[in-house]
Amino acid sequence: MGTEKFKTVVPLLRCPVCGGTMEEKEHASLVCALGHCFDLAKKGYVNFAPQKRHGPYGAALFESRQRAFRAGFYDMPLTALCEAAARHIKNTQPALLDAGCGEGFYALGLKRYFGASSRVIGFDLEKEAVRIAARGNNDVAWLVADMTRLPLQDACFDAVFNVFSPAAYAEFKRVLKPGGVIVKAVPGERYLIEIRQAAQEKLKSGAYSPARVSEHFKAHWSVLEQFRITETLPVAPEQLKDFLALTPMLFNVDTEKLSTEHIKEITIDVEIMVGASA
Repeated sequence: MGTEKFKTVVPLLRCPVCGGTMEEKEHASLVCALGHCFDLAKKGYVNFAPQKRHGPYGAALFESRQRAFRAGFYDMPLTALCEAAARHIKNTQPALLDAGCGEGFYALGLKRYFGASSRVIGFDLEKEAVRIAARGNNDVAWLVADMTRLPLQDACFDAVFNVFSPAAYAEFKRVLKPGGVIVKAVPGERYLIEIRQAAQEKLKSGAYSPARVSEHFKAHWSVLEQFRITETLPVAPEQLKDFLALTPMLFNVDTEKLSTEHIKEITIDVEIMVGASA
């Protein structure tokens, strides 16, 4: 039932209802001292937010994202995130959290990079994303969880990764160990610029800039490093369809009416920030 991988991370978990410690029971459930019970799904994840109203993202979006990831378009950002974290993590057996993991590309990459001795938890509030992430009996512990009320113990992670996702900095600080780091990635100014230019007349917002997110990050963290990576790669027509489906900037745009025949390449432009508690 994919429960073996949870044995190593159970000490990192806490009940989202009462905050109590969790124990794994023989019938494949996690239970706290007050009896709040959360089942380990056969697919290999735990739903710690069964009552939460989930967001607008459907399974099709996460399937499109997974295909884009598997095609290699985001390999460079993944490597950069791992290497940036490794420059600051001192523990040889780190506990790592992918906050807002989506379909799991980055969490799986962290597990490969930091090795079998690392403990990696990926969580997202979107159940469909977590179901996709949990495919294949991989070694990451997957959770459906609310970012504003993490089912995680205080001071237990060496690093929190927050990639293309909203943040809950107070909770991130709570779960980070002393000396732990946050690694955040946001789209750069030229991220998917080819699509943005094709849709510019239909977009409500003007030119995108990561400046506001960067300033907010600096207001909450002591910045250890900040850098930008950019890569432009050829894109096939079927791959372009996935990019049109995966980006939130086109959620209210009729992509069938976009003139995209001239788009033969895609730019992946990412701003990466590494911070510690101020």
